[in-house]
Amino acid sequence: MDRTVRRWNLEHHNDEVFELSGHDGAVSCLQFWSYALVSGSVDKSIRMWDLRTGKSHRTLRGHAGPVRSLQFDDRIVISGGLDRQALVWDI
Repeated sequence: MDRTVRRWNLEHHNDEVFELSGHDGAVSCLQFWSYALVSGSVDKSIRMWDLRTGKSHRTLRGHAGPVRSLQFDDRIVISGGLDRQALVWDI
């Protein structure tokens, strides 16, 4: 595992569109919806990305251990970690 998420264009010969980098540890989970992507990492953080630009626009910190699961919609992010916590974030 590395510290990046990569977006590929499969219609154009598997061309990589961009690499999303910003986590300090391996990316352990992600979820996308439309043009939004949320990634969780062993660095205990959650990053929110805009897939149109490839830019991270928000970082959520609160877990005491690696983030292992995510679910989100247009109002909240729910994350689960190895710290045995499920956190709900207003976005």
